[in-house]
Amino acid sequence: MILYRSENKMTHSTSVRKFTQQLTTHSLGEVGMDKWECPCGYIYDPEEGDAESNIQIGTTFEDLPEDWVCPKCGAEKEFFEKLD
Repeated sequence: MILYRSENKMTHSTSVRKFTQQLTTHSLGEVGMDKWECPCGYIYDPEEGDAESNIQIGTTFEDLPEDWVCPKCGAEKEFFEKLD
C-alpha cells in the first residue's frame, strides 16, 4: 500500500510539473502579450510596461487602465492597433 501511494504521488507530481510548464509557456508566449502601436509610432510592449505611468512589466494592453494614454502623444487606447 505504501508503494502504491508513492507511485501516485510521483505520477501526480510529474503531472503538476508538466501542467505548470505548459501554463507558463502559454501565459508568456501567447495569451495577451501582444504589442500595440499608436498612430504616433509608440509601441506598447507588455514585456516592458510603462514606467512613466506606473504600469508594471507584464501588464497586457487589455489590462491597462481605461484612462491610460500614449506616453508619447497622449492618444487614448482606442486609437492603438494590435501588431501581428
